[in-house]
Amino acid sequence: MKNGNELFRDKVCVVTGAGSGIGLGITRQLLLRGATVYMVGRTEKKILAAGESLTEFGDKVHAEQLNVTDDDAFRSFIARVEKTHPVDYIFNNAGVGWGGFFATESIDNIRKVIDANLYGVIHGIQAVLPYMLKRESGHIVNIASLAAIVPLPLQSVYVASKCAVRGLTECLRYELAPFNIKVTVVCPAEVATEIFGDPKNIPPGAISIDQAGIEILDGIEQGKIVLPIVDTARRIYRDTKENPEANEQFLLQMFNHTLTGGGMTVKQFHDRVIEQIG
Repeated sequence: MKNGNELFRDKVCVVTGAGSGIGLGITRQLLLRGATVYMVGRTEKKILAAGESLTEFGDKVHAEQLNVTDDDAFRSFIARVEKTHPVDYIFNNAGVGWGGFFATESIDNIRKVIDANLYGVIHGIQAVLPYMLKRESGHIVNIASLAAIVPLPLQSVYVASKCAVRGLTECLRYELAPFNIKVTVVCPAEVATEIFGDPKNIPPGAISIDQAGIEILDGIEQGKIVLPIVDTARRIYRDTKENPEANEQFLLQMFNHTLTGGGMTVKQFHDRVIEQIG
């Protein structure tokens, strides 16, 4: 695959959550553009299988197990990579989905979401940043979500984690600019990944993981700081400034659709929550 400015050719990239989904899509597109990729994932069997599927790229692809919620392990991993290759890009993609009613959720489950979606990103940034600062170069790419653009109903904990990722990334833009370190926060809408559970739940307009990888890398090449991908996300991001009323209607419809999809009216939802909290 040829690229106009060949931004990623011969660059060294780390991609987390690369065993499947958007992480795997990013990895494949980076390799097609000539990068060397260190792909990591929480489940050893899954990440090694993903690496095996990319053997055509030879020694440009490396796969190993890493739990991004383990700060020490993340730092050790980056230190090992840096002994061989300086890391030019890190794609902090690993994360988990969540949906439910905040008032009835356990604090343990909330912590698991925040640990994966926010601290996993923080660990990646802090692991790689000392090396990038010394070289005064590098690019940090954090994968957030449409949930970082608008408050998706009944996904409050997920929204909180992804809004934090976006806020962190945009703050770092100013802090790291004097060191020539760039940042991007990616906000995808519907991508056909395991986050939907049953494949039958994947929305009709969802794009493939490879298309997601293409849109993400193209956006980085264009110098985007906040990068919505998929038409839905681009429209909603635009409407946050140009037509906020349209987004409000979209979110109300989404809330009602989520309830009816679960076989509930708003009144039934209300009564069930009251019953659960005693």
